[in-house]
This record gives sequence, C-alpha cells and structure tokens, in this order.
Amino acid sequence: MGNARRANWDASARGKCFHCGTFRKWLKISCLARSCRQETGFGGTMPVITLPIGAPFQEAAVNTAHIFCAAPDAENPDRSNLFIHAVGQPALLVELPLETLAERLGDDFVRLDVAGAEGVANYLSRSHWVSIAPHPETPDVTQVDYRYAFVLVKGAMDAVIARLTP
Repeated sequence: MGNARRANWDASARGKCFHCGTFRKWLKISCLARSCRQETGFGGTMPVITLPIGAPFQEAAVNTAHIFCAAPDAENPDRSNLFIHAVGQPALLVELPLETLAERLGDDFVRLDVAGAEGVANYLSRSHWVSIAPHPETPDVTQVDYRYAFVLVKGAMDAVIARLTP
C-alpha cells in the first residue's frame, strides 16, 4: 500500500467524539479524553475516568464498565485496588484511598462490608453481578458472584439484593 493510499485510509478511519470533540482513530472503541462519557457505537455509554496509578505511567484512563470491585490495598491505606472483569482477576493499583476512589467511581458502586474482616469494606458494581446467594455454611453472609470472581459480604441476601439493585 502506497503512502498516499495509506494516508487516505488512516484519515477515513478517524472520527470525532460526540462529547469532547477530539478525533480518535477508531471512534466506536473509545475516547480517552479526561472524564469523557462518549456514546459508543454499540448502543451505550463508556464511563471513562482518569486515575493516578503511580510510576512509570502516573495516570491511566479507566473504563469503569469493566470494574466489578474496588477494595482497599492490604499494605497501604492510601492505595486501592480496582478488580477487572477478566480471567485471573487482574487488579489495577490506584494511588488513592478507597473512599476518595469511590467518589470518582460514582453511584454505580455500593459500599458493602467484607465478611470475615472487621471494619473492611469494598465497593461493588451494581450493574455487573451475575448472581447473589446466601453462604451455605455461614449465617448472615452473602456471596455476590461476578463473571470470573465472587465477593463475600456481610448481610442477609435480601438486604444485599436491595443495595445492589437500582
């Protein structure tokens, strides 16, 4: 493919974000502009927030539609983990305390106390859980199942369902 032809192909593949006006090569995939909520070509919005992640990148744009849980970091209370919908439960380490991160995540995430850990809470996604069931052996503990993982939280199943449904 010649250079002139390649330039025309690249230009034709670019599009303008309806929200922020920036040009992106593949508009239907994403707009990584800071805090942009762009209409995607797939019929929904893509909630993107920019978060500090530390060295070497310093910050990253995160699509919160693929986050199922925000949890405090076990080693440092000034950091948090975002758990991603993927096999192997990869996490993104964010350089923010959990409460500050929860404010940035928005209303789609609900604070629930972790079962078996006194005083520890996670923020769970309201829109991505698959099933909710009472723990078979422990009373007042509920298991919230996501695509590739589950989270055990304190509370009766009905109370947890009420918190996780809009």
